[in-house]
Amino acid sequence: MLCRACVERRLGRPLASQDFGSAPTEDESDPEDQPMKREDYGIIDLLTPEMLHGIDTAMIGFLSSRPRKVNAVVRYMLEESSADIAGLPDWFYMDRIRELIEDRVLVVVAEGEDQRFHVVAAADGLSAGR
Repeated sequence: MLCRACVERRLGRPLASQDFGSAPTEDESDPEDQPMKREDYGIIDLLTPEMLHGIDTAMIGFLSSRPRKVNAVVRYMLEESSADIAGLPDWFYMDRIRELIEDRVLVVVAEGEDQRFHVVAAADGLSAGR
């Protein structure tokens, strides 16, 4: 980190309030400059029902031994699970967990500050129907 005097010396002038604004950007309407949306992840469109079933089964299996926080399930899927598909973003797994909760395949045991910190478990006897 540079001190203020060092920055001013490198600029060859004193710092001004305009120096602390956001960096000028080019045309922000350019799609390349926008955050990626669901449709930008082409891999999601290529998932087959069998692949989704494998992902769901891996998450349910991970939760069958004990309840865990949602972010622990996502981390497991990204780092350890053989059902992980390269290129899937972490929010995809968050969405799958939410869908499994809505389908009553998973249950929320304890609510956290937000969905990432909810503690979830596999619902009894429902994992066979997935």
